[in-house]
Amino acid sequence: MKRTNDGSNNRKNIYGILKANIPQPGSAANVPSTGLFLLPGATGTGKSHGVCQYIARHAQEWKEQGCKIFFTTRMLKNIPDTHSHAHKKSDLSSIEQINQDEDDPDFFSTTTLRRAYKEAKREKEYEKEILVLRGMHTHLSESWEGLRARIDIGVAQIAEEAEKSDLLQIYEQYKREVDFFIRYGNDNKFNEADSFYTAQHRFIAELHHILEQKLPETKGRTHEDVIREREKLIFTKGSPWGWIPDLWPDHRVSRATVILLSLRKFSLPLISVLERTGPVKDSLSEGSLVFIDEFDDAKSAFLDFILEDSLRHKVDLAELARTLGNMVMQNTFLPPSFLTHASGDK
Repeated sequence: MKRTNDGSNNRKNIYGILKANIPQPGSAANVPSTGLFLLPGATGTGKSHGVCQYIARHAQEWKEQGCKIFFTTRMLKNIPDTHSHAHKKSDLSSIEQINQDEDDPDFFSTTTLRRAYKEAKREKEYEKEILVLRGMHTHLSESWEGLRARIDIGVAQIAEEAEKSDLLQIYEQYKREVDFFIRYGNDNKFNEADSFYTAQHRFIAELHHILEQKLPETKGRTHEDVIREREKLIFTKGSPWGWIPDLWPDHRVSRATVILLSLRKFSLPLISVLERTGPVKDSLSEGSLVFIDEFDDAKSAFLDFILEDSLRHKVDLAELARTLGNMVMQNTFLPPSFLTHASGDK
């Protein structure tokens, strides 16, 4: 672990500190171990601006090595993509919109990152390298109406090709839940979010089941080969499956170099119809670089997530430990349920 106490207000110095302390992707220093580098500093020292500069100037190097860069913060609203809504702000020019948050060097946003790409003369690479994973409510509120017709057509074609599938009925239920979720899901009094996520889980599971039948894992083909085939299908233009990366952008993580996401998203599995996945934080590819905004706050957030999950599943850890201990001491067989991962994999 490295720590710097540099308090300079020079933004270029922050970038220099990052460049000097972050190993090059694929280098011998980066491969065998992981590390933590803490960069403290008062508001205004330009930490976020320095991170944007580093990403814009070095993302290509990480891409060439097959590595990814993650930036995570407790609330993804800390990195709003105001530039993507430029058409709604006709009273501002494009360059004014890009610069509107530049006066705050500790405000990390996609507009600041775009500006850093522009300064690095790599603005054309921004859309190819950057992926922002937003909360489900925000994403659906912005994209559902524009996607719905495409999804209707695609689901109908998939259902027609599938054998003995309830996909159409499951999709109709999902659509009803989406409309209700968009309308009320951002209300603190909304108590039906679980019904939306249950419907979404059923929809994804059925698509996954159909995809497994269409492109099964067979002898002679590796798991990775099959996943690549399935991925190619959902990214093929004109494919009935082609709407999936737009409805669930998590599928684009494999093709992006820089991923911006909330701490909550970072601690959960990615949405995928291709295969079951583990939490992002536990599934990082070798050599990944992770920027954690407000590190002290992030530690508290992760603890909160662990407690919330424990309460949700109502696991009596003390009783579970005693039960397992007794079974081991008595040399008895463990129940199959204890040998099954939460994902369903044994």
